[in-house]
Amino acid sequence: MSTIGNPVTSSGTFRSNINPTWTFQTSALSGGDVTSIVFQMNTNWNAGFGYPDAIATGVFIQILSGATTLETFTHSSYDSVTKRVTLTGSVTLSANTTYSLRVDCTGCGNVGFDRSSTNATGWTFTSGTEFPIVSLDGTAPDVTAPTFDVAPAVGSVTSSGFTPSASIDEAGKIYYVVVADGATAPSVAQVKAGQDSTGSSALDSSNATVSSSPFTSSFSAITSLSASTAYDVYFVAEDDEGTPNVQSSVTKVDTTTSGAPSLSPSTQTVSGTVGTAITATTAYTATDFTGSVTYSVSPSLPSGLSLDTSTGVISGTPTAAQSATSYTVTGAGATAGSATATVSIEIMLASPLEKVDVIESVESSVNAAVNFSGNSIRTVDNRLAFLRNNTDKNKTSRQGIKVSFADPLIDAYVNGTQSGIASLGFDERAAAEALTKVASNPEGATASLSDKLVEVVMAEMKDIFGTVNLNPTAGALVGDWSVWTDGQITVGEIDASTNSAAQDSDSINIAGGMDRPYGDLGLIGVALNIGQDDIDIGSLGSEVESDNLSLSFYNVKQLPNKLGLETQFGLGKMAIDTKRIDGTQTLTGERDATMAFGSISLRDEPLVKGSATITPYGRAEWAYIELDGYSETGGNLALNYDKQHINRYMLFLGFDVTYETTYANGKLKPFAAFAYGLDLTRDSDVGMNYVGDTTAYSTKLEKTATSNLMLRLGADYEMKDGVTSSFAYERTEALGAGFSNSLRFYINVPLD
Repeated sequence: MSTIGNPVTSSGTFRSNINPTWTFQTSALSGGDVTSIVFQMNTNWNAGFGYPDAIATGVFIQILSGATTLETFTHSSYDSVTKRVTLTGSVTLSANTTYSLRVDCTGCGNVGFDRSSTNATGWTFTSGTEFPIVSLDGTAPDVTAPTFDVAPAVGSVTSSGFTPSASIDEAGKIYYVVVADGATAPSVAQVKAGQDSTGSSALDSSNATVSSSPFTSSFSAITSLSASTAYDVYFVAEDDEGTPNVQSSVTKVDTTTSGAPSLSPSTQTVSGTVGTAITATTAYTATDFTGSVTYSVSPSLPSGLSLDTSTGVISGTPTAAQSATSYTVTGAGATAGSATATVSIEIMLASPLEKVDVIESVESSVNAAVNFSGNSIRTVDNRLAFLRNNTDKNKTSRQGIKVSFADPLIDAYVNGTQSGIASLGFDERAAAEALTKVASNPEGATASLSDKLVEVVMAEMKDIFGTVNLNPTAGALVGDWSVWTDGQITVGEIDASTNSAAQDSDSINIAGGMDRPYGDLGLIGVALNIGQDDIDIGSLGSEVESDNLSLSFYNVKQLPNKLGLETQFGLGKMAIDTKRIDGTQTLTGERDATMAFGSISLRDEPLVKGSATITPYGRAEWAYIELDGYSETGGNLALNYDKQHINRYMLFLGFDVTYETTYANGKLKPFAAFAYGLDLTRDSDVGMNYVGDTTAYSTKLEKTATSNLMLRLGADYEMKDGVTSSFAYERTEALGAGFSNSLRFYINVPLD
């Protein structure tokens, strides 16, 4: 309760039968609730009659607006010492309004009052000043706006906003608006209306009613602002009176939003290869997060790759191919902040051209086809060479299959031509020649002697255990047709080198044919070649196998100018099976190869010098080979291989040299040959793609070298019993590319 007015202490003059009435006007800001009135009785009046104590309970006072009684205040208590009566009631008075107050008494008779000209504080009496009341007591009219007992502020600042807060000292309502930094301040009314200084809607606004202590706002967080941007926030408050008292001015708070959480780098690209570890992505630098950052990714990463949730790094070895796909990496702060980055991941199958076993498999298939076409030509050449060197018509049929072994002792036993100790037949002249060789070349002679000892020992073993011989000869077998066979079996292995994978190979090429004289000096014949290749590639189990078949026709004709013309033409077919190991996958395939091949040779008339014969010649060889396209099966690394064409052309110029002499009761025929070969073979295109993937890969298989040299040295030895043996060493060198050495042995024994 607050007191309105001051007590009146001066005495007054007695008035009887009067209902004193005062007219008063409230001031502009002094309206309020009146709940009690204290009225001062005359302390000296009619004391002998017991006044004023006797009539105190009958006093009542009315407050009127015009002629209307707003409230009647009745007796509540009386103080006999001060002679003051307290009356209670309840009425709300408006500010700046005229009211009337009238005093009355029930059963009072003549009543006296104090008289004074003192006005009550907060009230303005316009008449009736002779008999004022003492005071009006009640709730003082609230004419003061609330104040901020906790200054307006913003908190929990993020990149998109903040949370406003404020507290006032009484119940009421708090308003705020957010405007651009440096904008003109809005008015009180504009803040209450959620507007900026132009009357437009503010960037953000709200209000909160506070009705109980502490009178603190409960604003929600603002989340719609821009990052790293300054803003002005204006607050204003009012109380909860019927006509609220509002603050006369706004309160400004400056703030700036934080930077937006970000991840750097924002984009990354991964280009990986199946089966090869990718280069790990860069760890993210997280900015403007609150708390430790945890990372996640969507959609799920390709098989074999993983995300480090503490750094955002993607690493691993992919196991399947996929086209470029975008992945979203999200970083989330433990307390606040979230940002994303993108990673594009493309996983490709490794280029098959970089896989050794792929290239080796293709080259092995090509080489097998080229070698088979060449072997088909060579077997006919061998047949014709045999006929040139052996003009005896009783030896035109021949079994010439040659068997060679990697083990030199086994090879010497099976293929050696040396007779036993008893049949060496050295005479004094031979011994003298041997001693001369030792004196002039001890190392060579020692090596020769060592080889000779091996041959002699193996020969003695053959004398004891029996001779292994698959090369008999005879004359015509069917009419005037001679039948012959030839071929080669190789058992061994090739160790790995820095340029190629290790290979274990078993190959067989067997030829059989028939020929007959044609004309005076001519010959016609047919040959059938059957071959098989088994090539192991590397150490993982890759291999190429083939079954080969060819049929060729040949002809020898003596031209009028004494040139010898040798021609042949053939067709061949191969069935090739491949097996390739790629990681954990075993990939298999089948392809066919067809071929046409031929050769033509011109041999000049031999030049005879004593016991030596020199025969120059020229030869052209060609082969067209077509390898069918095929597809591997067995896994996602399987390849489709395109059809492959090989055009092989070779030109040779050379000469043969033969010499005949006697040695140890037999005929020794040393021979030599030299040839220069020009390789005109075209590059072969190799194309492939992964099964299920259209990406094409291509390369070219080039010829080994343009120029080739061939040197052959050897000797035929015909014993007195008709057994003929032969030894030859041949070196073929592709100039600038490589070389090969080969040894050839065979033995011929009469059929009868």
